[in-house]
Amino acid sequence: MKVEKILNVKGCAVREVMTPRERLIIARPDDDVEYVSNIFTDSHIRHLPIIDAQGKLAGMVSIGDVVKVMLSHKDHEIKYLKDYIESKYPV
Repeated sequence: MKVEKILNVKGCAVREVMTPRERLIIARPDDDVEYVSNIFTDSHIRHLPIIDAQGKLAGMVSIGDVVKVMLSHKDHEIKYLKDYIESKYPV
């Protein structure tokens, strides 16, 4: 059953609206954060299941999680560059 055809969610099973296994987009625990960010962008999704080597769910990553990590990295990089420009490192 397609989501568009469900008029009453009361009594509707999750299996009727979930993404089918053959269309599921996943990531692995060792995937690069930038790679996962591209999955979010290219696939227009906001959450991504992380599947381990045994095929079990290891966790979920949200686009917010990825943005936080990337912003934190950029903040550190900016701080180091400012310190370098201001000659705060010993020669």
